[in-house]
Amino acid sequence: ASAKLPDKTRAENIRATCDGAAATVTAVGQTDKKLAPPKLYDLTTLQREANRLWGYTAQQTLDYAQALYDKKLATYPRTDSRFLTSDMTDAIPVLVNLSALAVPGVRGSVAIGIDGVGRVINDKKVTDHHASAATRC
Repeated sequence: ASAKLPDKTRAENIRATCDGAAATVTAVGQTDKKLAPPKLYDLTTLQREANRLWGYTAQQTLDYAQALYDKKLATYPRTDSRFLTSDMTDAIPVLVNLSALAVPGVRGSVAIGIDGVGRVINDKKVTDHHASAATRC
């Protein structure tokens, strides 16, 4: 059983005792969890994630997002919103499937199902421009 040890000295003693010793797994468990899809990106969050994951600068991220936008593989990249307007509802499946086809190695029709679109549609939370709806990698 796993328990949190309040005393650091006790934890160090257990570690020292077990260090180099053989361990036996006595039980393995699995839990199914349902996770909601991540929110869409605003420009700042996209830049922060791209820097954290790939070391891109803010300008590089903006340039890449703009290039995707120019190829119609992402929605407007220079946004401070994380939502799309209701008039984009029908365009989301098209955008996702076009983006999937741009992935190297994907050929032909992909037909990716889109669930929970309503979670990212909110006209009242869209400021000047809607969220960047590029696929999250």
